Amino acid sequence: MTAALDAIRRGAGAATPWLATLLGLTIPVSVAADHIVMVLFLVAWLLSGRIAPVAAAVRDVPVAAAATLLLALLFVGGLWGPGTTADFTHYLGKDKELLFVALWLPCFVEPVWRRRAIAALTLLIGVMLVVSYASAFGVVEHVGLDRGPDNPTVFKNQITHNYLMAFGAFLFAVRALSPSLATVWRAVFAGAAVLAALNVLTMVKGRTGYVVLVVLAAYLVASRLRWRGRIAMVLAGVLAGAALFTASDTFRERIDRTVAEAREWVPGTSSTTSIGQRLDYYSTTVGMIARRPLIGAGTGGFEAAYTEQVQGTETPPSKNPHNQYLLVTGQLGVIGLAAFVGLLVLAWRGAVRLPTVPEQDMARGLVLAMATGCLFNSLLLDHTEGMLFCWLLAVLYGGYPRRQSGV
Repeated sequence: MTAALDAIRRGAGAATPWLATLLGLTIPVSVAADHIVMVLFLVAWLLSGRIAPVAAAVRDVPVAAAATLLLALLFVGGLWGPGTTADFTHYLGKDKELLFVALWLPCFVEPVWRRRAIAALTLLIGVMLVVSYASAFGVVEHVGLDRGPDNPTVFKNQITHNYLMAFGAFLFAVRALSPSLATVWRAVFAGAAVLAALNVLTMVKGRTGYVVLVVLAAYLVASRLRWRGRIAMVLAGVLAGAALFTASDTFRERIDRTVAEAREWVPGTSSTTSIGQRLDYYSTTVGMIARRPLIGAGTGGFEAAYTEQVQGTETPPSKNPHNQYLLVTGQLGVIGLAAFVGLLVLAWRGAVRLPTVPEQDMARGLVLAMATGCLFNSLLLDHTEGMLFCWLLAVLYGGYPRRQSGV
C-alpha cells in the first residue's frame, strides 16, 4: 500500500508542472478549459502532498506573498458591508487565481518549464494573430465573440482580444531583441510584433489595447535604447500615429468616438455611450468610496453600496466600475488599494532579480499591461486578463532567488 501511495504521489508531482504549463495554451482560448486544467492541477497538487514548496514560495517570493495577502483581505472583507453571501462568493470566486500564484510558482523553478510556458502562450497568441488576419480577409469563419469582417476577434471579445494581442506584440518584440536567436527567427518575431501591433491598431476595436500597446512600446524603447534612439523612436511613433489616423478608418473612428463621447457626458444622467458609462461608473464610485474610505463596503458589497449611491439620480446600478483600482477600494477601502498597488510595485521591483533580461522585461511588461488595463477595466473580474496576470507572475517569478529551491 505504501509503495502504491508513493507511486501516486510521484505521478501527481510529475503531472503538476505539465498542467500548470498547459494553461499557456488554454488562457487565450477558453474559460471552461482553464477551469478544467485548474481543477486537474489542484487534484494533482493535493495528491502530490507538496505543501512545503508552496509555503517556501509565500515566504521567499514577495509577489506570491502579496497575491496571497490580497486574496486573504478579500476573504476577510466578507465580514462587513451590505453584500449578501451570494455577492461575496461571486466576487471572491472572480479573484481565486490569486491563490494559485503560490501554487503554480514552484512548478516553474526550473528554467525549462518557464521556457515551455512562455513558448505555449506565445504560440497561441501567434495562432490568434494568424486566424484574425485570415478572418479579416475572409479565408476562415469568424471565431471571436465580437464577430464581423470589420472586427476580426479570435476566441474572445474585442477588449480581451486586443489586450492579449498588445501583450503578444510585446512578447514577440522581446523575443526579436534576443541576441541568442538566429537571425531568421529574430526577423520572424519582429514581423509578428509588427503584425500584432497593426492588428490592435487597425483591425480590432478594443480601445484598451491601444493604450496598453503604446505603454509597452514606450517601455521597450526606454529600457533598450539610448537617448538618441529614444528620440528617433518617439518621432517615428508620432509619424506612425499620424499615418494611422489618416489611413485607417477603424483607428480614426475609435479615437474620434472616444473624444466625442467624453465631451457629451453629463454627470448624474444615464449615459448610453461606452465612455459616458465609464465616466458615470468612475464618478459614482468615487462618491461611494468617500462614504467608506478606510475599509470600503466589503467583499461583495459593491453593488449594494453603488445602488445606494445612485438613488435619486438617473444613473443605473452597477456591479462593476470598470476600473480595478476603484473596485478594490470600493470593497476594501484604502487598505485594499494599498494591497493591490503593493502587489504591482513588488512585481515591478522584483523583476530586476529574475535570472535573464527577457524575463525581467516580460515581468515589467506584465505589470505595465495590468496597471494600464486596470485604469479602464476591472481586470481581476475579467477571467482571461486576471488569469493571465496571475499565471505569468507564477511563471516568471519561478526564477526568483530564494533561500531554498522548493523542489
